[in-house]
Amino acid sequence: MITYLMQQLHLPLVHDSFAGRLWTIAAAGVFSQLGMLGLVGSALVPALCPAPCCAAAAAS
Repeated sequence: MITYLMQQLHLPLVHDSFAGRLWTIAAAGVFSQLGMLGLVGSALVPALCPAPCCAAAAAS
């Protein structure tokens, strides 16, 4: 992404950014993993699953 922004869009590399690339990628990874764990948790815990649809229950 950095290479694309610098070479294709000719945007300068900002040296005084608030969060560096490492911390931005690390934070995004943590939030991504938390989201995936939330999805897994909602699939594994029966109380978090929605009730079946009436049409699906009648068809089976």
